[in-house]
Amino acid sequence: MDVQWDITNVSDSETKCWHKRSDDKYELNAVTQSIIDLTALVGISKITPKNIGAFAQRLGIIKVIGYPVPDNVTIDALQEHVGVETSAKIMDYRKFKNQIFSGLEQASRDVIE
Repeated sequence: MDVQWDITNVSDSETKCWHKRSDDKYELNAVTQSIIDLTALVGISKITPKNIGAFAQRLGIIKVIGYPVPDNVTIDALQEHVGVETSAKIMDYRKFKNQIFSGLEQASRDVIE
């Protein structure tokens, strides 16, 4: 899922969020990239101290239904990434649940057909 992102508000983002490749170029590290991508799936576009619990709960839900959430995306990783902002579409909890359930309904139809 391609979303626009901004990590300038993450404290010490230069060391937390970037990885130096063997060719001396920098790229986002794996956990930062995963968190950015997951914002679109959980419908939370900005990580704040107040919404880390909600973000983690939604990750747990999608993990339980079989979506592969990387093991390195933990509560600690989310706390280190407070300040990440993306262009992900914001969903309140009801809309998030409806999206998840719609996906389950579609998957169940596909299994039966």
